[in-house]
Amino acid sequence: MKSRSFLSHTIFFFLLIPISFFPRPGSAADKKVALLPFVIYSDKPRAFLGPGLKSMFISRLSGEGIEVIGDEKLSPLLTGEDRKGVSSAKRAEELARALGADYAIFGSITSIGTSYSLDLSILDLTKKKPKLTRVSKTMEEDQFIPKLADVVYDFRAIMAGVDIRTQWARQAAATSKKQSPMGLFYRPAGPQDRQYRPSGRVRIRMDVMGFDTGDLNGDGE
Repeated sequence: MKSRSFLSHTIFFFLLIPISFFPRPGSAADKKVALLPFVIYSDKPRAFLGPGLKSMFISRLSGEGIEVIGDEKLSPLLTGEDRKGVSSAKRAEELARALGADYAIFGSITSIGTSYSLDLSILDLTKKKPKLTRVSKTMEEDQFIPKLADVVYDFRAIMAGVDIRTQWARQAAATSKKQSPMGLFYRPAGPQDRQYRPSGRVRIRMDVMGFDTGDLNGDGE
């Protein structure tokens, strides 16, 4: 209950901050973003998630040449199904083009107990062929805000022209090099294994099993 209260109170804090408090880019914003409603899957009512996530995205995306398209332009284009959340890249592209947006952010958040899963995407319409980047993360409730912030900053990097997927690949490669190679049942011995000397005694309880041998066919073998 304490963990659940932590997340709801944190997101509720963002809801209390007026949107007008966030930096608003002027008409000379370089890039426009359509922040579409997220699909929320939850085993319990979590009405605070949708509005809270929207406020957090706006607070972290707005400014520095990026304009998040407001509800006054977005709402008239949303159907009843859209208001429940947009998870289709095709529909996201349709809405983004109708709004004159350069990017569309959409996806879903799943909540089961104290575990959360983010499945979010950003669609880049500045390319000749729209480019879709999808991010999936799973975490416990106390890591929800930091992980969400990581996703937002990754999306900002994409809008800045950084190939974030190449960075992910480099990070994954660097991480794998730091880990010892492991097999299914063993790993290669290293210096630390050769230095190890077992000590002490361990009592093992087991039944004694006997075997009889004999020459069954008389061939002396």
